[in-house]
Amino acid sequence: MQKILDLTQDSLAESFAALARSARRQRYLYFATIVTLVVIVFVSGLLMAVLAAARHLDYRRGQVVQYATDVSALVDREASFLRRTELTVRYFGTIDTPRPLPPGVADQLRQTGTVSGFVKLPDARFDVLVPESTRAAWG
Repeated sequence: MQKILDLTQDSLAESFAALARSARRQRYLYFATIVTLVVIVFVSGLLMAVLAAARHLDYRRGQVVQYATDVSALVDREASFLRRTELTVRYFGTIDTPRPLPPGVADQLRQTGTVSGFVKLPDARFDVLVPESTRAAWG
């Protein structure tokens, strides 16, 4: 009878030891799973932050390209205006007598300082503004 009790006690002790090992292993797997999930969430958040930053950089790059295009177009227009002005000044420097003004333009220009009109060319409209100081110098 004692032998049966000793065997039962040994069997129970081994069972409890196996149960304790199993519990430790389950606890280890539980913690490993929790750590893995935390790492996955952290990496996902980091990836989302990197993608958001890249998207913002692409947006800003597009804005910079638009600004550069606008500045380039402005410089091109200014350069074109300067070329036209140079050609106009060069042309009027080479002619002996300038073309006469249409009738009444000179008088209206002296009186009001502004005049609008048309010349013989198709769709050749002109506007002239003259400041008060210039009109006073004309007399």
